[in-house]
Amino acid sequence: QQQYTLFRELAQAIESGDLHARVHATFGIDQIREALQLAAAGERDGKILLTP
Repeated sequence: QQQYTLFRELAQAIESGDLHARVHATFGIDQIREALQLAAAGERDGKILLTP
């Protein structure tokens, strides 16, 4: 029950725009090698996203 409540609150914060993640880079799935290299470098200020 506690986990469900926490998840619901998290979903509401994302939906309302109160919680968001900074995106550093977006890569297509065919660029996964480059995405992994960037992730391994560790010098970024946001998330690395993979898209289909």
